[in-house]
This record gives sequence, C-alpha cells and structure tokens, in this order.
Amino acid sequence: MDGVQQTTLDTKCTVQRLVSDAHSDKIARWLSAPVPSANQNKARELHQPGTGQWFLDSEHYQSWKKVRGSFLWLYGKSGCGKTILSSTVVADLDNDTTTSPNLLYFYFDFNDVGKTSTEQAVRSLIDQLYRKGVRSRRLLDSFYAQHARSGEQLSQALLQKLLQNMIVQCRDVWIVLDGLDECNTRGLHTSDSVLLWIKKLSSPPSNLHVLVTSRPENDIKSSIEAWASTDEIVSLQPDLFADDIGIYIHTRVKQLDRWRGSPDIQKLVASTLNERADGMFRWAACQLDSLEHCLSLKDITRELAALPRTLDETYARMYYRISPEFKPVAIRLLQLLTHSKRPLRIEEAVDAIAVEPGSKPRFDPRNRMPFPTEITQYCLSFVSLTYKYAPIMKAQVIEIQLAHFSVQEYLQSDRLEPALGEQLNKAAAATAIVDLCVSYLLSLNVSLPLHQTKEQYPFAEFSAQYWSDFALIMEESNQKVPDILKEYYSSQQAFASGYDLYSPDKYQRTTNADAVSPLYYASFTGLLRSVLVLLETDVDLNAGGGWHGNALQAASIEGHKAIVQSLLKSGAEVNTQGGCYGNALQAASIIF
Repeated sequence: MDGVQQTTLDTKCTVQRLVSDAHSDKIARWLSAPVPSANQNKARELHQPGTGQWFLDSEHYQSWKKVRGSFLWLYGKSGCGKTILSSTVVADLDNDTTTSPNLLYFYFDFNDVGKTSTEQAVRSLIDQLYRKGVRSRRLLDSFYAQHARSGEQLSQALLQKLLQNMIVQCRDVWIVLDGLDECNTRGLHTSDSVLLWIKKLSSPPSNLHVLVTSRPENDIKSSIEAWASTDEIVSLQPDLFADDIGIYIHTRVKQLDRWRGSPDIQKLVASTLNERADGMFRWAACQLDSLEHCLSLKDITRELAALPRTLDETYARMYYRISPEFKPVAIRLLQLLTHSKRPLRIEEAVDAIAVEPGSKPRFDPRNRMPFPTEITQYCLSFVSLTYKYAPIMKAQVIEIQLAHFSVQEYLQSDRLEPALGEQLNKAAAATAIVDLCVSYLLSLNVSLPLHQTKEQYPFAEFSAQYWSDFALIMEESNQKVPDILKEYYSSQQAFASGYDLYSPDKYQRTTNADAVSPLYYASFTGLLRSVLVLLETDVDLNAGGGWHGNALQAASIEGHKAIVQSLLKSGAEVNTQGGCYGNALQAASIIF
C-alpha cells in the first residue's frame, strides 16, 4: 500500500472513530447514567493490601464467581467495611480475563442524589454494558433510535427490559451492587423497588452472577430471605474482619508521625484498638484520626483509656472537640452536606464558608481559604475529600462530602446534643442555607457575562439551583419569607443573574427564554408564601416571560392549586395568551 492509500485509510478510520465517539456521546447524554468509577477508586484508596483476601478465597465467593445464575447477599453492621470489600470483589473480577469483559457494578451512595435509586443503577449498568459488547451496543443503538427522537421519558419497566435484553446477548455477566441500604427506592409496593428488581435479576434461568451488600435492615432482610437460600446469604461477623482490621490499624499506626521511632507506643495503640474495634473499620479510623493529634505519651494513654464504645459516642466526642472558633464553620458545612442533594465541589464549599450573611459585603473573595483542601480541618472525620472526573466539566474535581453513611444518620437523628440538633434539623438548616445562598447571589458582580460569573463565583450555580428547594422546606415548616429573600426579589439585576445561572424550567425549552419575574419563578416552584408576599407589592400579574409565558400558566401546569387560586383572586387574567400551552385554561386542563 502506497503512502497516499495509507493516508486515505487512516483518515477514513479517524472519521469513523469520531462519528462513533460522537454517537456514543449522544447516547450517554440521553441515558444520563451515573458513573460509579469514582466510588470504586475512593474505596480502593482506602483499601490496605491483603485485606479482603479471606473472602476472595472463600468457597462462597469462588462458587458465586463460577456458577451461572448465582446470587450472594453480604450483610454486616455499619462501618464494618462492606464497601471496601465490594471494591475488592470488583478489582478481583476486573483483573480476571474471564470475568472482566462483562463486569458491571454500582455503588448506591447517600452522598449523591444521583446514585440513590433503582433507576439510576439500571441506567448505569446499561451504560457500562453498552461500552463493553458489540451485540449489546446494537440493542441500545436500536432502542435509542426508537425512543430518543420522540423525546419519550423512559419508564422503569422499559429500562429494566432493555437491560435484561442486553444481558441476554452476553454469555455471562457479573453484577456487584453495594449499599442497598443507601438506596431510597426499597419499598416492595412500587414499580421501582430495588428489592423486587434484584429478585427478578436473580431468577433462573440466568446467565448472571449477582452480589449485593448492605446492612441487615428489616425490609432488606425479610425480602431477600423470602427467596434466597441460606447458602446465598453471608453474615459479615466481626471475627471475619479481625485480620483485615489488624492490617488496617497496623498500617495507620505506622503512619503516626510523632511515634515512628517508638515501637512500644505503636504496639500499645495497635493492641488497644484491635481489642476494642469489634469489626468496625469506621470506628477504628475515627480513633486513629483523633490519636494523630496527641502530642505526648500522656495524651496517648489518656485517649486510649477513654475510648468511646460506639460510633454515636465517637461522633458526639468529635463534635465536642471542635474548637469554638471553628464550630460556626463546621455547622455550616454539616448543614450543607447533610441536607444537599449532591456533594459540593471544594471551590463551592470554600466560597460557602466565606459568606457572612449579616455583614456588608456579604461575600468578599479575600476571605477564601488560601489552601482549600484544609477545609476538612473544620470538622475532622465528619467529612472527606473525593477526587473524581466530572464529564460535564471535562476536568478532575475535588468534592467534599460526609465521610460515611453513619455520619449522615447520626446528624439526622434525635441522638444529637440539643445545641447541635437545633441547628441541623431540616427546617433550621433550610433557613440557614437559604440565607447563605441568597446572600451569595446578591453579592455577584452582575456586569460579568455568564461564563465569567461561573468562573469567578464557584458557589453561584449551586446557590441559584437549590435556594428554592430549601425555601420550600421553610414553607413546609410554616416559616415566614425572610427579609433576605424579599431583598432578592426586589433586586432586578441580581434576580435576573440568578435566573440566568439556573432556570427551573430549562429542561422544557431548547432556546433561551425571556427573563422572568420573581412572581413567575415563585409560582413555578411552588413558593406560596413568596407569591403572597409579592402580590402585596406593585407586581404585574400578567408579566410575560419563561417557558410557560406567565405566572398563572406556570402555577397551573405545575399543579400548584393554592397559588393558582391566589393569582386569580388578585386579578390574574385567565385568557392572557403566551407560553407553550397558549393560556392558563389550556395549561390547567392538562393537570387538573
């Protein structure tokens, strides 16, 4: 082949590859599947070499790995290391040439609302299988051609059927699902029940090997025990993890800088923690975090003599030890991370803690931390940093999140000391977060173009997207519209900037909508108290703008009856033309 022919062939291959990549990107955007690799990577970072080998060598695992139609449920108490063990299983399967080609996995993750439902797990498995097999790719390509152009919303049943059909195209498929107890669609009487889906996956005949992990929650236990055999259920008792915890503690103790040259002290720490750990990696990790700050042998011995017995006691002590000057920042971080729908990128969190709602200016960029990763120092062991690739940003990002599911449960429980509980309850946290987000939005330089606003004010998109969610929580607890929100509504430029950053009806439109009024926004998002406050001002009831044209149409199509009634009572015109449905009567006919 001469040079010209080779160049032509290379060009053709490049074009074909680009077309294929573009098609795959289209499907990925349409499928909108969460990516579990960040969870796997984080768990592997915490894994110590040699741990989990006892399970990989066990008859339970070896049989599950080899036998078609096999199922395993591994259950254990909070903090015992189930997620690390899951990552060990995934790594083993990925390193095995017989299982790697058709390995699928998913981590249910309380920290990320995008990883807490059955549907998200199914979408993720479909996406993974699409990237692995030619035959399964054809199925999804055909499915995409059939459903994408019509804009049809994919039902849970359709997605599950698609996954099942794709799996049938493969010889064997290994599926690992971690953290069923962190899934929020566990109810047995709903079509999206994760427990019913797992039962369906594991029903013979099957070319599947399914392994799931969770705590022994009553609903999970009773559901799985109703159809799985005793050989398919493995209780992760503390003694099984004894050697693993010993390895973990030994490794961490060796890393205690002040005691590297003191083997006797290292031995004392390791032996004491091993005796008290009772199979809980999480408990051991928290005690070691605390021991890192001991400055003398006297401090070490005092700490070891008064070790907390449980995770609850551990968390209570951790909070008590946060210095008074750090506590306001710690509480703000915990409010955000406990009640937000997604983790915060570190630059978002840095700006969030720099806001001073009661001051002028409310936000000064000079108050940002010079070393962002030090943010964990405000509430050690409660939070952790995760490094992950963000496809939308096409960049590596650092996220701050609650360190463990047990942390979130503790912070949302009734077991907190009163002072902390009062600030972390849902209503109080929502009030603080609305104040925080709106204060930040009022501090933006509104003269900047949108892309520069996002670059220079990292917390802006989060604030614009979520303040109304927290305002709804405030309304549910019968709180008045705060003055800061009234100020935001009356600040035309700041409000317009916030709407540019996040338009709640943007999923319904393909082009930029006209600027909307605060009344439209409040009507669309269901903020009745805000609507009533705005109706007391000199507001144009029929002002145009937004996908739905005006406030009455927005409230009608979203089904907010009380807001519709309030607008009509105040004189809103039913027949005002505009919006996607023509007028409010047409919009209402779709919903009511």
